[in-house]
Amino acid sequence: MRRCVVIVAMLLVGIGSWAQDVARRVDIEQVEVTTRSLRESGMQTTRIDSTLLRESPSFSLAEVLAQNSTIFVKSYGRGTLSTPSLRGTSSSHTKVLWNGLEINSPLLGSIDLSTIPSIIIDRAVVHHGASSIESTTGALGGAVNISSEAAHKPGLNISVVSGAGSFCTFDEFLRVDYSNGRVSSSSRVAYTYSRNDFPYTNYYKKTNLRYDDAGKLVDWDYPTERNRGGEINDLHIVQSLGVDFKDKGTLDANIWYSRLDRGLPMLSVSYRQGDDYTNNQTDNTLRTTVGWRMLRHRYSIRVDAGYIFSDLKYNYSRDAGGGKQVVMIDSGSRLHSIKGGATGSWYLDRWLLSATAEVRQDIVSSRDYRYDKQDSNGTLSGYDNGRLSLDATLSAKWQPLARLSLGVTLREQLCGNQASKPIPALFIEGVASPKGNVIVRASATRNYRFPTLNDLYSKPGGNPALKPEEGLSYDIGVSAEHAWKKVSVHARVTWFDSYIDNWILWLPTFNGFWSPVNVRRVHSYGIESAAGGAWRFGKDWRLSVDGCFAWTPSINLGGEEWSSEAQGKQLVYIPRLSSSIVGTLAWRGWELRYRWNYYSERYITSSNQTATRLGVLQPYFMSDLSLGKRWSRAWGVFAAKFTINNLLNEEYESVLSRPMPRQNYYVTLEFAPSAKLTSPRKRTQ
Repeated sequence: MRRCVVIVAMLLVGIGSWAQDVARRVDIEQVEVTTRSLRESGMQTTRIDSTLLRESPSFSLAEVLAQNSTIFVKSYGRGTLSTPSLRGTSSSHTKVLWNGLEINSPLLGSIDLSTIPSIIIDRAVVHHGASSIESTTGALGGAVNISSEAAHKPGLNISVVSGAGSFCTFDEFLRVDYSNGRVSSSSRVAYTYSRNDFPYTNYYKKTNLRYDDAGKLVDWDYPTERNRGGEINDLHIVQSLGVDFKDKGTLDANIWYSRLDRGLPMLSVSYRQGDDYTNNQTDNTLRTTVGWRMLRHRYSIRVDAGYIFSDLKYNYSRDAGGGKQVVMIDSGSRLHSIKGGATGSWYLDRWLLSATAEVRQDIVSSRDYRYDKQDSNGTLSGYDNGRLSLDATLSAKWQPLARLSLGVTLREQLCGNQASKPIPALFIEGVASPKGNVIVRASATRNYRFPTLNDLYSKPGGNPALKPEEGLSYDIGVSAEHAWKKVSVHARVTWFDSYIDNWILWLPTFNGFWSPVNVRRVHSYGIESAAGGAWRFGKDWRLSVDGCFAWTPSINLGGEEWSSEAQGKQLVYIPRLSSSIVGTLAWRGWELRYRWNYYSERYITSSNQTATRLGVLQPYFMSDLSLGKRWSRAWGVFAAKFTINNLLNEEYESVLSRPMPRQNYYVTLEFAPSAKLTSPRKRTQ
């Protein structure tokens, strides 16, 4: 039965009668409600404004999501690993898709958001819970869809952005767009360098120890140290191309190359000197997508393909004396991912029917060399493996009434030699009141996530007997918005509840290495909310405030692998409370912006012990303040901005023994020459 679903979906797409997003393009009956996409009915989403994505060349996707959504980002320090957690799940339960191509590592299952500059992204949408089923499987917490697109504005347009900040930080960004109506192109280059050697007070060490006459320690000082070995070199080149063949459809292609060379900073508990070791990671990644779409009055078709190549290397060496460096760890992995798929939709009366079929092949080669004192040659381990996955989706959306829409999605995945059970998702959306656009949305789904290649085949430690993680979740929420002459407000609140069985967790073994196992069950539930408003007052004045709040208990319900002390406790590194506020005051090109973030305490141990400093990370507030000015002249647009990060000089950690920078400064300059200067002059008669 399951394989029949896959075959039927492929045949339907092969016929080519259905296509994606047709509800945006076809004529439908006029209703009294505000225009909304039938495809997105019942879905809980957060759209990130494009101005926030391009606010600063120093921002990565990690900062933007942490400040403007309910996603918690676990950061190992400035410029280092940053992973998302949505609705109390782990980093591998949040998928990230770029132009429809899933870019989570099939090796580890997660993605490092710090390696994605927000300035190269044109659109970003967070799909919470069941909403992710429309675009991918295995996203038990949700998915983030980002895209880079070809130019929309006609003519030639150029933008140059430069930034400089504390700790010898420099950012450069160049964007060149061109469009003549038929061919559109967008070329982007982003480069970041930072010495990243910020100072911090090390509370894990003691100096200037002072004793009383009886020899008892009575006082001491905490040393001020610098973040050592955290230098960053990050290059991104993105090319997007679109061609309109009119009646024959449109073609779009995107290429994204990135090269990352960064040091991994020392832990604050380390006593090594900065010059007696190297701890470095390099990552060369190429991502490409190409797609063709044909739109018609009642249907459209889209066929696309994608490819990812990644070469990741990690090296740890130490000084053995006499200036000789000994390689302690030399590991690396090479990844090839090839994806092809087709999507189609058909709109008829008040129905939107769609089908998607996708095939993906992942091939991984992993090597790990470790120095062994007993064997001068060390030990070499690793594996070469691959996995083929097939994914098929059938979806039906129905609008029986002007104020009511219903939807059902059925998805199924074949991953290697395993098949998931059918993955259903139900959606409902109703307009409770046209005045104020009060909308109620609800959804429910069952979801599956297959183990990663590292979970299955890592040597040592891989567990081929792992079961897929199974999630059952539902949510219900209400949103409202209203605008008067000078004031507009909006708000939404959502309750979610989720159970995940067979949660995959890496635990230590008696053999001296770690291995993944399926633990019993995790219960995640809580509230997500967002609200904001804008007020135009006086002459050319505008004040806007937007905020997010999340209450996310994520509870371990126990199992044989857990100790009794861990049962009923909050999962590690997941805060119960988090919130953010962004306030902006604008006047005649001037803009004053204040950002505020809060995270409650995060536990380091599964038993949630707080007896020592090593058991819990303290809650912290974060404040940033920026002042900018934009000038528009006949020769172009020029902008300047000054930012104070960590305005209140907060001392905090997001991960144990990984210090974060205190108050620091950043300056941004932007120039966009006028189209009259960049476009060919028209010949006068």
